[in-house]
Amino acid sequence: WVHCDPCERAFDAPLMYEEGWGKKLSYIVACWVGGVVDVTRRYTRKFNTDVMGRRTMVSEQELAAIIRNINSACKRVVASL
Repeated sequence: WVHCDPCERAFDAPLMYEEGWGKKLSYIVACWVGGVVDVTRRYTRKFNTDVMGRRTMVSEQELAAIIRNINSACKRVVASL
């Protein structure tokens, strides 16, 4: 996955939010026709030390299940086209 932020005229600079802006990241999700992917690790150097402590909306197992469900639904839709 390649980071792209047209508003900031940024390409392949995923650390700009955490390091440049000081954002406290929790979840970064990439979307494509086949579904979604959790790409949070690409956007931080502090995944284990900081980010994991903020990822409290759902457990990591629940997040994986949600992503699998979304991806299955996307595959069904694409297959029906």
